[in-house]
Amino acid sequence: MSDAALEGPFITLKATSLAGNTLEVSLPADSTVRTLQERLSTSLDVFPGQIRLIPSESLEPVDPSCRVCDLPSTELSYVLCGSGVMQAMTGSREGSLTCLDLTTGKCWRSFVGHDEPVNCAAVDFRSQRAVTGSDDALLKLWHLGTGECLRALHGHSDAIVCVEVDFVLMLALSGSDDDTLRLWNLNTGEVLQVLMVQRMFVASVCCVAADFVLGRAASGSADNSVRLWDLDAGECLHTFTEHRHYVQAVCADFHCGRVLSGSSDGTLLLWDDVSGE
Repeated sequence: MSDAALEGPFITLKATSLAGNTLEVSLPADSTVRTLQERLSTSLDVFPGQIRLIPSESLEPVDPSCRVCDLPSTELSYVLCGSGVMQAMTGSREGSLTCLDLTTGKCWRSFVGHDEPVNCAAVDFRSQRAVTGSDDALLKLWHLGTGECLRALHGHSDAIVCVEVDFVLMLALSGSDDDTLRLWNLNTGEVLQVLMVQRMFVASVCCVAADFVLGRAASGSADNSVRLWDLDAGECLHTFTEHRHYVQAVCADFHCGRVLSGSSDGTLLLWDDVSGE
């Protein structure tokens, strides 16, 4: 909307991102913070919930535990930090991947990973290996030191939304909008199991947790269900249906027999993976 199209008194606000990008928006003088967030989200093509407004005066002095990183893309779709190392990897909407040194805030590797947005990733910075999943329905294995794609895994027919990887056993479990999970041998690219989500309605797989040694996995889906899987047999052991909306997050301790799921219905549920209660 142009300034000329606004009726009545209005104000022009300048918003500066932590990356240094500046955007000006004109709003009616009686606008709320929510209105500003919505206008910024439209301009930046992101969801309003992804925008957090911080008064500029609160940025000084800068918290020494925080660091602003230089990124080649401002359209991030995924950020993954390493465990025990000061490194991170980001994925973008245009399909690029970036490796960051969190000590310096500098990019040390950037390369084109996919033709479409990167939705998920798993990384082992010590072995310099990463696995990424994308809207292009491909799972890719990378060598971060060289930026080389070591293997492209074909099999899913729709966007890959989540992935869990064991870089010692070189096994991966991916979940997709095609309503399946696939167990992969990363050394050969072979599909070891295809786990079909039996459903009456859309059941895109939103999240997954796995223990490849025990051969167990848990997944959350868009049909509001949590499923427990036997990876060796390729069978669904239990389906938990108490959530009222999409299951967006799941974690599990299969040694203790517990699964925790989080849903967009605003609830967390703790399950017994043996009894199904």
